[in-house]
Amino acid sequence: MIHPPFPASFDSHPMSPAEQAFLDADAAYDETDGSYSAIMGTRPDTIAAALAGSPAGLAAWLVDKYRDWSDNHGDLESRFDRATLLTTITLYWTSGALGSSFRQYFDFDHNSPRPDITVPAAFTVSAEPSYANFPREIAERACTDIRHWSEPGRGGHFMPLEEPDLLAGELTQFFTSLRPY
Repeated sequence: MIHPPFPASFDSHPMSPAEQAFLDADAAYDETDGSYSAIMGTRPDTIAAALAGSPAGLAAWLVDKYRDWSDNHGDLESRFDRATLLTTITLYWTSGALGSSFRQYFDFDHNSPRPDITVPAAFTVSAEPSYANFPREIAERACTDIRHWSEPGRGGHFMPLEEPDLLAGELTQFFTSLRPY
């Protein structure tokens, strides 16, 4: 997993300086990208309906996310060729699935707190801006059995497309470690 989980609550014990620094930086980052969080957490169906009616709007929305959330240093096509971007846009357009991908943001505050994750877990932390300096302690509040933790310093939100060999190696290493022999 490239995005380690947050705990249901930070109340179990005081936060470390690293945890507090990350949460402060995350809040500051959210201020620059706050409209995304605001609309996803309150009105995801509205933006989904607007994007479902405009192929150009959908393309602009998705390309903006690929540009902002990937590890491309300002050059989108250094990570994604146009065919890949157009394929992704076409898949969302023809399937009408963009709206369902938004629902998780709204549902987050409307669900019961998630219990601790007790199965073996592995994390390859992406280098996207919102996960810079993500402290393992946050994930340890949510997961009781972290078997693999890696911070390669490259690859963003779309790591399977950006760094497929890196991610395949990470997955192989984790699942191989679970073998009983």
